[in-house]
Amino acid sequence: MNSITTGCRIQTGPNRKYWKHFGVLEIDARVVATMKDGTADRWREAAPAGARFVPVVALSDFGAESTARWRRAMQIAARLGAETVLLHTSARFRPTAANRKALVRFISAERPAGIAVAWWADGLWEGQPEDRDALCAEADILPAIDPLGLDDDEEPPPGERIYWRLMGRKGLVPRYTDYEITTLVDLIAERTAGHVIFTTPTMLPDARRFAGFAKAFGGGFDDIDDDLDDGEDDLDAGGDDAPRPGALDDEPGDD
Repeated sequence: MNSITTGCRIQTGPNRKYWKHFGVLEIDARVVATMKDGTADRWREAAPAGARFVPVVALSDFGAESTARWRRAMQIAARLGAETVLLHTSARFRPTAANRKALVRFISAERPAGIAVAWWADGLWEGQPEDRDALCAEADILPAIDPLGLDDDEEPPPGERIYWRLMGRKGLVPRYTDYEITTLVDLIAERTAGHVIFTTPTMLPDARRFAGFAKAFGGGFDDIDDDLDDGEDDLDAGGDDAPRPGALDDEPGDD
């Protein structure tokens, strides 16, 4: 059975209405970097048993400071019961031979047992998808991609398990069309596990429409309430503090 879950990226703790509609929550890197143990414990206790959290960790290298930040994030991940973390490398982490070796070495040494790592690579990696995917295979991590943002001749990376982030549609209207949503549903048909995360200003209604369309595949879509009308999208997704669309927050300290 398909066990792909859908959710959104938010900066504040989700309320019960969020978990009524979504099975996973991606937590902004800045929130993870400053989260206290008690906050993580409360978020976990307030969420349903099957709810999943994905902490984001933003790094530009794999030195001592970054290692300490990663290890603290893994402590938060453990308190949240997270099964997946999202590693975001900034554009300063370039596709060099030294950086490739550093990433493989870091993941091998620092990944906790039972944790899947997805990798969102900014910068020059975006123009080298085959190189990125090969490195993901070597490090045994998931490439985090926007399947609707690929070039026309580019296919999503192979593999049954996915981590897809919807960063924003092309064009003047921010909300995804039904055609784009159904295209996304078609793309997951051969996938068996993972997460689809929406990050745009219209992420809540878009994510609900996608999950509703994909419900026929079973798995993590069973908790979607199709009867809730579009006027009730007042889920707690950060309000005025919601993340800017289209990108992860920069690493703390980046310009």
